[in-house]
Amino acid sequence: MFTVEIGRLNHVNFIYEQLVVQRKILFYSYDEFINSYNLFLSNPNNKVYVLIDDQTKKHAGCIVAQVNQELSKKSRLIEIKDFIILSKHRKNKGAEFLYEFFESEMKREQVYNIKVECEVNSTLNQNFYTSKGFKIYKKTYLKSC
Repeated sequence: MFTVEIGRLNHVNFIYEQLVVQRKILFYSYDEFINSYNLFLSNPNNKVYVLIDDQTKKHAGCIVAQVNQELSKKSRLIEIKDFIILSKHRKNKGAEFLYEFFESEMKREQVYNIKVECEVNSTLNQNFYTSKGFKIYKKTYLKSC
C-alpha cells in the first residue's frame, strides 16, 4: 500500500532525479533546482504530492501541479505539470492511488477543473487519463526560441 505526503524539501532529491531521468531538466544544476523548488513550494497555488511505498518507506512517485485562475473562466483550474510513478509501482496501482488522493484534495480545496498534458504518442498516459474521465480538449503547440 501507499501513503501520500505533501512535498517538502526532503523530497527534492527524488523529484530532481526523476525529472533528469525523464529529460525534463536539461539546463538546471542541482543547486538551481533546489532554489527553484523552494520558490515553487513557497507559493500556495503550487502543489506537490509525493507517493511513499509503505513497505520500503521509499519514494514511489509524485504529482507536481499549479492552480491557476484563467481570465476567461469562472472557476479555478489546476494543471498537472508532472506526474511520475516509478515503473515498479505501476503494477501496484500507484498511479491510481496518487491520482485519487490528488483529485479528492482538489475537491476539498474547491478546485473542480483539472488539466493535464502528456506526450502525444503516449498511449499508456492517454488511456490512464481517459479512464479517469478526462477528455481531449485541445492541442498544444510549442516552439523554442
